[in-house]
Amino acid sequence: MGALNLSAQKLTGRCQVSVEPNRLFMFPHPLAWGFVGAVLILNIFFLIANGFTIEAGSLWPVLSLAVISFFLALCIQHQYPTIAMIAFTFAFFVIAGKAMRVLNYVTTSLAKPFVTTNMDGVDKWMGFDWFQYLTWVNDSPILVEILPRAYDTLSTSTVFTIYILIVLRQHEKLREFLILFFGLAFATTSIGWFFPVQDTFSFYNPPFDMRSNIRELAGVFHLPILFR
Repeated sequence: MGALNLSAQKLTGRCQVSVEPNRLFMFPHPLAWGFVGAVLILNIFFLIANGFTIEAGSLWPVLSLAVISFFLALCIQHQYPTIAMIAFTFAFFVIAGKAMRVLNYVTTSLAKPFVTTNMDGVDKWMGFDWFQYLTWVNDSPILVEILPRAYDTLSTSTVFTIYILIVLRQHEKLREFLILFFGLAFATTSIGWFFPVQDTFSFYNPPFDMRSNIRELAGVFHLPILFR
């Protein structure tokens, strides 16, 4: 029985080693990369159809490195699956992230008219008082400091999460994180496309004393670009 168990363990070990490259093939998943390709095609269509232009500026080196990482990972994924997985992760995070950002800007510029009044009615139906919430935040020095910092560290915390999952070799958790992150980003962008709303600050236009401790451009920093 002991010899049989040892043989089974050896067989299982060989099977796990043999399937590992397939589990990391085009990480996080070939369908996820297909999704990114579809978003890129959609972006190109909107950009050409509406005469939009992209000013990548300093982002070109990062985008170029991401594209190089993608093709490098394709070449080495069978010989060095772990290294390829890391390269795929970097490429996916950069390319998919920028593609979703472009889609967000494009769909927002096309989405008219606003349904802010309808959404405000939904808030009131749910019992949410935005003025009360604004007063609560404005009167809390701790929240006034924490909330902007939390918003500003979104990209940093996301990269740190990916780094930790790679170091801990949590490949399946990393796959799940990447797919959920960008899948939900696409869902949010799509909802915003079909149900566009005006920013809350300009819609309610609260008096200064209700936001005296909040950043001057909080909630309205995007308006010059939106209505350009």
